[in-house]
Amino acid sequence: MIPFRNRTLPASLVLLAASLAAACGTERPAAGRAWTNSLGMEFVLVPAGSFRMGSEADEPGASPAETPAHEVSIQRPFLLGKYAVTVGQFRIFVAATGYLTDAERNGGGRIWDFAREEPAWKADLSWKNPGFPQSERDPVIVVSWNDARSFVEWLNQTEGTRRCRLPTEAEREYATRAGTTTTFSTGNSLDSTQANFDGRRPWRGAREGPFRKRTTPVGTFEPNAWGLYDMHGNVYEWCADAYHDSYEGAPTDGTAWTSGSDPSRRVVRGSSWMGPADDCRSARRGGLTPDFRNWIIGFRVACDADGLGTPAVAGEPR
Repeated sequence: MIPFRNRTLPASLVLLAASLAAACGTERPAAGRAWTNSLGMEFVLVPAGSFRMGSEADEPGASPAETPAHEVSIQRPFLLGKYAVTVGQFRIFVAATGYLTDAERNGGGRIWDFAREEPAWKADLSWKNPGFPQSERDPVIVVSWNDARSFVEWLNQTEGTRRCRLPTEAEREYATRAGTTTTFSTGNSLDSTQANFDGRRPWRGAREGPFRKRTTPVGTFEPNAWGLYDMHGNVYEWCADAYHDSYEGAPTDGTAWTSGSDPSRRVVRGSSWMGPADDCRSARRGGLTPDFRNWIIGFRVACDADGLGTPAVAGEPR
């Protein structure tokens, strides 16, 4: 972890943060409603509740890593970013701290060479130079798990709290499903008018659609039933958990699973603009080293919701 250096924010970035906050409001959250922090980052209160995590062994597309399917009870409501962390929000963090990402310190990151149809290393790849144009509202990419954790640490310092963190894997799947039991929160099919992925490879009878070959601004597509955007596609997102090859022995209370496995791999969830619809399934998961970075991985922030109001209950009107 690189220590943060205190810096004065440039006026342009102060105005950016202020305008984001003004656009979203700054009220304290009531149960089931949105909340906005001092940087203009919007959060949704996700209710406590239970769900079946993972895939049944005979489900189409299931892998052994998604089994055994098991009941998980999310014990407490929590706040989850309505969107992935954006380029503009990450820029405020970097300007405030002088932080250098793993890509910037260690020679770039991985891309896909579309001409050769193989992975390639790009030495100047970084969140500032991600391989295609991005707006301030696009999700930040070419960030490692280490970088995501550093952002969260700074966010807690800035907000004067220890509430913020990366979501657990169980929380991420629970919030993705948003009360559904189907393959996706949209049902059992997905096309690229519903999410940003390689639309040439839809799922189970869905029509083919565009392959955009880049990220899209957060909020481009319709949210799920709980008001969360881009939970399928656009960018993979880092979770707090160490990666395990199956769910044998997994916690059932929604907490992060950090023991009993090699901590050199961390969980990613959600798929990306480059993957097929199959990779966007609610149960889909992967594991990568904490310093891994490429142009399809970003992150989303979760916060503990203790003391923020009467908890909502899954399934009740909110």
